[in-house]
Amino acid sequence: MTTMCDTNNDGTIDECESFDCVVEIENSWRSTYCPDYGFAYCDCPFTVRECDIMTWNCVDIMYNTEAAWVSWNLNGDDVIDW
Repeated sequence: MTTMCDTNNDGTIDECESFDCVVEIENSWRSTYCPDYGFAYCDCPFTVRECDIMTWNCVDIMYNTEAAWVSWNLNGDDVIDW
């Protein structure tokens, strides 16, 4: 038996499938209660296949994006105004 969270249908639910399932549930809630707000798009931060020591995992990408956001979000409106 598979569940909605077992996205690869292997009969188990790993950390990333759990994470993705919570994102899916959040987006379902947003669709019902605040459809104009938009959906959350979140990549699983738990496991990432790395090709060498210099690659970033999802946590690295998150920290680097947050650091860059400080200089991109110049007027504090939480969007990039080019």
